[in-house]
Amino acid sequence: MPDKAQNGWNSVKRFLPEPGERVLATDGYAVFEMYQKQSGRWVRPAEYDLPGFVVTHWMKMPIPPGKEETE
Repeated sequence: MPDKAQNGWNSVKRFLPEPGERVLATDGYAVFEMYQKQSGRWVRPAEYDLPGFVVTHWMKMPIPPGKEETE
């Protein structure tokens, strides 16, 4: 099991998502939908770069409203 930070955030120092997997990523201040390329570079969808944004933590995308699993 990956070592997780509080509230479900994963430290990039301990665990990374699969390349191409869209996740929420943060630098500790702002949060963006991003994915990591095979090269290790973090980008926003459509290859949009965020100059100076250094990802420190990430989490899986939440389940959209209305898509929750029913018991």
